Amino acid sequence: MEELKPEVRQVMMSLPYFHYEVPVVYLPDGTPYIPVIALCRMLGLHPANHLRRWRKLLLWKCARKLPLRTTGRGTRLVWCLHFGALPLWYTSFHWRHVLPERREQLLQASSELVHVPDQVYYERLAHYRNLRHFLFWFLTTYVDAEVFLSEVMRQWHPFLDEDSAAWLEEIIEQGKTIIHEATTLARRILRAQETIPVVDACKLDHYGDVVSTFSLPLLPIISAEDEEELVDCITMLQEWYHDITFFLHDR
Repeated sequence: MEELKPEVRQVMMSLPYFHYEVPVVYLPDGTPYIPVIALCRMLGLHPANHLRRWRKLLLWKCARKLPLRTTGRGTRLVWCLHFGALPLWYTSFHWRHVLPERREQLLQASSELVHVPDQVYYERLAHYRNLRHFLFWFLTTYVDAEVFLSEVMRQWHPFLDEDSAAWLEEIIEQGKTIIHEATTLARRILRAQETIPVVDACKLDHYGDVVSTFSLPLLPIISAEDEEELVDCITMLQEWYHDITFFLHDR
């Protein structure tokens, strides 16, 4: 029995290098998938001749059956490949089966896309470094936040009426809770990064001589769930800061 499929969005897109429009199916989180039948039609391949072998390949781990709207046959479930799997898929069949007019385009696409993993890695590495820098900044900035907020409450309390004092106490306790949750999450993310293998790397000049050495995390991954939770915490902290600033400036 087929599992229930999520709501998806379908658009037409011109595929790079081939100048050929294919349907792209987007999941609710924005992940793009391309129907295999559309890719095969573009290259002149017969899916039935390859599908059984493709389903045994590692690249098929990221394939999914998703609903595709067609003009002649309505909506049906078809195999779709993750957009990022295209470089691997281009090497999964013999090019003699490809339409002659597509082979030069296929060669160009394969040659260009071979650099995609490097680009993705360095983009991820830059993001990892920026986030790690922010986490250290956040932890050092808010290390004494609870003591500071308690001091704010102590200094302001004599100048407030009963209702205002109660409101300030409530919002300060709320701030302490938000900051505690955010700092706990930041420490958890940083501790998780300690398990990432680090490799020594070097940069060579055109003579093959080492010009610099450096260390890199082998696979700097921070889970999307942790990043989303961190963004939520920072958003709540910004809203809280706006509320308490407005209250104090109004007094």
